[in-house]
This record gives sequence, C-alpha cells and structure tokens, in this order.
Amino acid sequence: MSSAVTEAKAAIRVLLYRSGISTAVARLRGRSRIFMLHGIGGSDFEPAAFERAVAYLKRHFRVVPLARVIHELAEPARDGAPAVALTFDDGLENHVSVAYPVLARLGVPATFFVCPGLIDAGQWLWPHEVRARLSTLESAERQELATRCGADMPSGAEAMVGALKRMACAERAAAIDAIREATPGFARSPEQARAYDLATWSQLASLDPALVTIGSHSWSHDIMVGMDPPRLHREVACSKARIEAMLGRPIDYFCYPNGDFDAAAVAAVRGEHRAAVSTREGVLDGTGSLFELPRLSMQTTLPTVAMQMARA
Repeated sequence: MSSAVTEAKAAIRVLLYRSGISTAVARLRGRSRIFMLHGIGGSDFEPAAFERAVAYLKRHFRVVPLARVIHELAEPARDGAPAVALTFDDGLENHVSVAYPVLARLGVPATFFVCPGLIDAGQWLWPHEVRARLSTLESAERQELATRCGADMPSGAEAMVGALKRMACAERAAAIDAIREATPGFARSPEQARAYDLATWSQLASLDPALVTIGSHSWSHDIMVGMDPPRLHREVACSKARIEAMLGRPIDYFCYPNGDFDAAAVAAVRGEHRAAVSTREGVLDGTGSLFELPRLSMQTTLPTVAMQMARA
C-alpha cells in the first residue's frame, strides 16, 4: 500500500472520529467486542494514549467484565449500547504498574491472563527472551545459530521467532536451549525488564477482584498444537489449579498462547473453563464456540479505536 493511500485512509479515520460518525455507527450496529492488549508503557502503547482509548470506550460504550460480555451472547442487554471487554495477555508487570492505575481511576474492569509456571520460575515468555537474546548477537553469530537450530531456520530475529512458533514442541524447546547456550552472558536491560518482566503473585493478589478478573494463559505459554495429553493437562488443568491456589480466586477463562490451538487443546480447555479467547480477529455476533471467542487487537489512536468499534 502506497504512503499516499495510507495517509488518505488515516485522514478519513480522523474525519469520521471527529465528526462523531464512527462512534454513532458503532452504537447503531450494537456489536460487542473483546479487545486484546499486551504491553502497556513505552513506545508500543504509551500510558497517555492507553488512558485516552479507555476513557473513550467508557464514554461511548459499556465497558464490562469478560463474563458479562459472554453472558450477553445468550441474553443481550436491553439498553442497546455495545459492550466492550478489555483483556490483557501475558501477565506482564506493566499491566499492574501502568495499566491497572488507569483502570482503577476510570473504574473500568478488565481480565489479566497469566502464566503461573513462568511466574514461579521468574522467567519471561519465550518469544520475549529469544528476541532479547538474539539482539545481543552479531549477524554472523545469528546465522551460525540459525544453522544449528534447523536447516531452514532464518537468521533474522523476528523471522526466527516466527519459525520457532511453527516448530513442534520438542524441537522448539531444543532450539530455545541452543539460543540460551549461545548467549551465556545475557543480562536484561532496565528497558527490557519494564517491557517483559511478569507480575508477581503478590502484585496480582493486590488487584481489586471487583475490577480485575484473572484468567489462565497456560502454564508456560508454549504453543498448544500437537501436545500430548500429559503436557496439555499441565498447561490447562495445572495452570488453573496453581492460580487458584495462589490467589484464592476461581479461574473460569482461558487464553490460548499465540492464539494457536487444535481440537485436543480446545477439548482440554473446555473441560476446565467456561470460555476461552483466541487471537482471531472479529466481533461477537452470537455465533461460534465459546472456546474460540474472537478479539480485536486494540490500536493506539482514538480514530482507529473508533473505527474498530464501527466495523461490522
């Protein structure tokens, strides 16, 4: 897409937002949505931009808990205003330190999906760790490492992460171990810590349960495709049990790591939870499975958030 076309589309979004048209269209259509967010703070989603987006949603729509959005799929609300649920993947520390104060100040509910095995181990999600470790290597070193990890493995950091996601579980684990062995002196920077550190159990316990629902994002954030039954049990049932034991809250909702799942993963989740969210783009229209709920990745400007709400 040319820069001229991109700029024209952006200008149209701004015009529709400032005129109130996109907001009016969203309210008329009445479709509910689940928004997906990841890191808050830094350049990905600056705190001020996040607060503006949440305030806009609260002003014009009904921002409700995930449980309420799911309930209304069977029993729609009578007031007609579209419902919005906010969900945060990965259980990051900045969800507690940056996003939660905004949610509390505005009185807006949300769901935080966490990985108890990583919290216990004090580890990052593996894609975050891999990106950070690869950033310390020179191009030739990455190429050598890529060759060790697989004949078709690309050497670029993002391409390598993508290739790892497509590997079988055992192959991916071996490749990640090789990356760790190749970067023995790795030390996280303060900026990386702010972006990738996970919330601790004590931080999660401090969150108001009337405002924040906790859900499971699996035990280890490994991709749940082709897993054997014992591994699926750990990722689903053991994850739920560990969070409940540590926080004393019922854990009813699940989020698939990377949005990937197969029939076995869905069956395992269905046996332990009331519903599950995916990364499939879409709005809630009352069709489809409660264990493959679509979401929208929240954009960082008000005109684009308004357009996300207006689109069918």
